[in-house]
Amino acid sequence: MNMSINFHRINGDGHTIDHIDRRLAFALAHFKHAIKSVEITISNVSEYKEDINKQCTLVIKLKRRLPNIIILEQQQDLLLAIDRCISRASQNLTRQLKRKPHFWQDKPSSKTAAFAAQAY
Repeated sequence: MNMSINFHRINGDGHTIDHIDRRLAFALAHFKHAIKSVEITISNVSEYKEDINKQCTLVIKLKRRLPNIIILEQQQDLLLAIDRCISRASQNLTRQLKRKPHFWQDKPSSKTAAFAAQAY
């Protein structure tokens, strides 16, 4: 699983990057086999200095021709925007993979198929 973190019009420090890594690792651990790449972009979208809005955009590209998951979240607090975006992406990914269980079932080996045929 490839992962990229981009910052636009905002400074990304080590604490923020570590927070993103930790949250993504925890939220997407069960789905590593299904994910091709993850791209997260953090940006400051405020036009005026008093209006402080942080935006987190998360794009998850999946394997086996499944549609990409794109989540956009805006909050005043940067860490809150990151947390909600990753949480929503995890929920969306869970729903999408439950709808298509046949995509993630491995083909049985010939030994498993022969054993199953003998059992019935």
